Amino acid sequence: MARRQVTGAQAPSALDELLSAERDIAAEATRVAGECAAIIAEARASATAIDREASAALEGELAGLREAAERDRARMAAETAARTTQTIAAFDGLTATALAELAEIVATRVMGVGGAPAPGAAS
Repeated sequence: MARRQVTGAQAPSALDELLSAERDIAAEATRVAGECAAIIAEARASATAIDREASAALEGELAGLREAAERDRARMAAETAARTTQTIAAFDGLTATALAELAEIVATRVMGVGGAPAPGAAS
């Protein structure tokens, strides 16, 4: 007993050391949990921003594709109308004899009706 008085305070017991270590671990776990929450929040914000940017880029790309498709459709419609007009004008200018000759060519060479076999037909 005299020895304790000479040295001053009593050395911490194993239980006190264990409780102190447990408090330190709990404090560290709380700190790490806070850091994890901050990292997760930052990752979610980044993912949201990336999603918005990707959506905007895709919407822009789709708008460009729609515009290109509309231009192509309009160009093809104009080309078809021009060819139709040319074909009608060409047929309007044919005489009855020329039309009969053309009908004969279609019947014999294209349809395979009449004297000549259709192209690719076995002889």
